[in-house]
Parts: sequence; structure tokens; C-alpha cells
Amino acid sequence: MLTDPLRPINHIFLDFENVHEIDLSTFDEKTVHFTLLVGAQQAGPDFSILARLAQKSAAVNLVKLARTGDNALDFALAYYVGRAAVTYPTAYYHIISKDKGYDAMVEHMRELNVQIRRHDSFDALKKCWKVIAEKEMNAHHELVPDAKRVLSKNRPSNLVKLTNYLRHHFKKPESVIRRLVRELENRGVFKIGKNEKIEYLR
Repeated sequence: MLTDPLRPINHIFLDFENVHEIDLSTFDEKTVHFTLLVGAQQAGPDFSILARLAQKSAAVNLVKLARTGDNALDFALAYYVGRAAVTYPTAYYHIISKDKGYDAMVEHMRELNVQIRRHDSFDALKKCWKVIAEKEMNAHHELVPDAKRVLSKNRPSNLVKLTNYLRHHFKKPESVIRRLVRELENRGVFKIGKNEKIEYLR
């Protein structure tokens, strides 16, 4: 499955020692990078499940721990989450586990403006996505006046620079910033030309 550049990337990390069911319908409407972590003495999911995951996800990473130990899988999961957050700072991160021991890490990363949550199950994740979508659908409208003000003083030259500038200024998820950019273009603040160059009209 190819990544849709218009969709935010969701990274899902499944603690398979803690949650043993994989809901494949979770991936139908999202661009997902899926990391499955399996304990050293644990059998992973059937190959047929992995094959279907590969079809539905933008990327699948199977991590099989080589050794046992207290919280071994937890530490490995924390490593992979941190590495991904450095590479994709604007993505969404979801840990599927009933283990509340992850919550301190989640809280710390959220303080650093990483969009991350822990969910007890895939059902909880889907409910979370629904709530987020409802909140973000119109969140960009209230940002328009301030965006017009800051862009009258600072004018990034292309779409990438513009998106990064607005994301840094507002500290909002990338999906909100993308809607904001479209709204500003629709209102005639600028137009996006060839090679994503920005031409300011006001």
C-alpha cells in the first residue's frame, strides 16, 4: 500500500504480549505504519494476518525480541517509538497496550509536542480517531486571522517552508495545518504555483 501524501501518517505500536488481537479494519481509512513487537518466548500472529497487514498498511515492521527480561518488550517499544518520532515529528503515534507503565513516557512526549496516545485496544484507538477528526475538522478556521497576520510579515517561498512555518508557529497537528493552507489559498491570500512555489496575493 502506498502512502497518501495528503494524509497524516499514523504510527501504531502493538505490545503483542499485552494485546493479542489485531483488528485489520483499523487500517482501512488511515495511512498507517505498523510495528508489531513480540516477546522472545511468544508466538507471533499467523502469516496470513501479517500478509493482510502488509496489504493494508504503508509499512509493517515485525520486531521479535531475542531475549527475555523484566519489561524487555516495553523498553524495545519505547526505543522504536522514539526513533520514529525523531524521523517523523509531525506524525501521530499510538501505543496499543493495557500496560499503564507507558503513560509516563506518553505524557513526557506530549509535553514535547509529539502527538502520541496509549490505547487499551484497537476499538479504543478507533474511537479516539473519531473524536480527533471531529475536533480537527473545523479547528483551522479560528487560525485564519492570525495566519494572515504573520504571513504579512514572513512569507515562506514554497509549500514545504510555509507548512513548516505555520506548524511551528501554531504548534498544531499537520492535518490542521494542511486544512489551514487550503483555506488561506481559497481565501485568496496566496496561490500555489509550479513546483509548489507560493505567490502571495495580499
